[in-house]
Amino acid sequence: ATAASVGPTTGISPEQKLEIQRAKRAERARLRYHNMSAEERRNFNARRAKALRTARMRDDELCRMAERAQMSGTTLDADLMIQVAEAQRRRAKRAEAARLKYHRMSSEERRQYNAMRDAQRRQRLVIIKRQKEEQELLERERQQQEQQQQQQQNEIHQETREQDANREGNNEQILYDSYIRYDSQMDHGWAVQS
Repeated sequence: ATAASVGPTTGISPEQKLEIQRAKRAERARLRYHNMSAEERRNFNARRAKALRTARMRDDELCRMAERAQMSGTTLDADLMIQVAEAQRRRAKRAEAARLKYHRMSSEERRQYNAMRDAQRRQRLVIIKRQKEEQELLERERQQQEQQQQQQQNEIHQETREQDANREGNNEQILYDSYIRYDSQMDHGWAVQS
């Protein structure tokens, strides 16, 4: 039922009333979108796509959290379980809508859809591969720096050990010094008492 086809609302159930309200809201939203400029539509679509992507990521995280809790044998609190159930319901609804959309496509549309999906998948794999290579490079550089630091520390320790060994070797040598003889006693209170 559209907003234009609905007459007086007496004698209808609350569910029907809610459906009428939704139809009116949807019609107003369509009119607003239709009256937007091209730039406004681009901004609106970008905001909507970002919001949908964020919601989908949040739902995926909730579903993963439930799976981890189930695997580990832990339980989630009641509020979180309600959120997980709603996320799983939304996820199933999105998957069913995607399946129906795919089955409604013509063979040419399916071919284009599959080609785009494969291209996106290849692009993701390239990005993942590049990120992995960058991480490996950073890890190798970090290991090389650690090895260089370890080598420098070993060299410092070796030099210190060599210096200590030289000092110890010097201590073991007998030093012969000449003693100075004084002809007279010094006046420092050291004189021998008789």
